Amino acid sequence: MCAADRDGDGDVWNLTRPWAWRPDVHEVFAAARAALGPGTTLTAREQAVLVTATARALGDSCCDLAWGARLASQVGGEAAAAVIRGEPAGALSPRERALAEWAERVTRAPGETTPEDVARLREAGLDDREVFEATVVVAFPDRLRHGRRRARRPARRRPGRGGAGAGARGDPLRAPLLEVSGGRPDGVGCAGPAGARGGAP
Repeated sequence: MCAADRDGDGDVWNLTRPWAWRPDVHEVFAAARAALGPGTTLTAREQAVLVTATARALGDSCCDLAWGARLASQVGGEAAAAVIRGEPAGALSPRERALAEWAERVTRAPGETTPEDVARLREAGLDDREVFEATVVVAFPDRLRHGRRRARRPARRRPGRGGAGAGARGDPLRAPLLEVSGGRPDGVGCAGPAGARGGAP
């Protein structure tokens, strides 16, 4: 991986360095991200909006630069710059603006997402499957960033934190996914009657 970076860019990207310990894990991670593409109804432009907005919320300037350039090629430089700044962009569709807001919300306060947040996505024309897929798109850079932080420092227990907003049982992305699934912990779009596979009725 490092050799490929040096050959192509003249240096090793910071993101490559931790993955270089386990290139096989990187391949699985990349394959999981790629698996979303063929079956999703989210457009490439909508996915670019999601990742750019997520990178902004994470403060990840490298990811913002890479995806912002990709977004600019589709919506124009001014609109892409607005997404990077977290400002309304007139060139975006209502769906794209709703997705940018969702990415920001899920990244900054995932345990505080509400049914009203999901309702706004539905009003913009997204169905529940698309809301789930959008959340997964946000999860990839968010989980990667979270993993890098955890790799740099030991986990700390936080006593006294409870309730629905407390990271949703330890996973901050659990809460927004439960909003889409109607509160069922057995997942989104699961077949069978309510309560199947150990879920709450």
